[in-house]
Amino acid sequence: FLNAFGWQYNPRHFDNEIGPFITWKSQEDAILETLDTLFVVKEDILWVKSREVGGTWLALFLEDWVCRFKKNKTFLDISHSERAVKEGENKNTLFWKLAFIHEYLPDFLFPVLEQKNGFYYRHTKSNVNGASTTKRSGVGGRGPVLLDEFGLQQDAVSIWSHTRDVGPRLVVSTHYGSGTKFNDLCENKNIRRIVMH
Repeated sequence: FLNAFGWQYNPRHFDNEIGPFITWKSQEDAILETLDTLFVVKEDILWVKSREVGGTWLALFLEDWVCRFKKNKTFLDISHSERAVKEGENKNTLFWKLAFIHEYLPDFLFPVLEQKNGFYYRHTKSNVNGASTTKRSGVGGRGPVLLDEFGLQQDAVSIWSHTRDVGPRLVVSTHYGSGTKFNDLCENKNIRRIVMH
């Protein structure tokens, strides 16, 4: 599905910023293992990434596919700042990227209703919601949580604690040094980890 219909935006490709997202074998393996971990095993999983490997885009494609083809699913997206989730036309935000993914899909794949705090997939009754990055992020919700660039979260310890009972978490981040909650998670042998380099 992704190789047939997925398009991405990359500002580093001068005069060629928009193009297809063609997966590497390691990315395909990461998607399959993550779907199994989140929905079958129901455990947290880390994606430890470097720059330019498409980690955030891949996570957004994954949640879009789940919501587009599976009924009654809910994702909660949290990034390192509220602005990084949903700031209008800012091309670096999660919601701008998700809207971009929808814009380049063929019409027969059903339209998605864009709302103030997320996206609603009317045909499956699934949705993607966004949350600010306060210490109480995710409290009260249910469903998988995407924690994007978790290594930059100022309230990472509190957010990790408050999202524990929400649902399994997909943590996507580049390393930003030791002494962070993300680094602690990477050293935890009980959490599945995929390294994207």
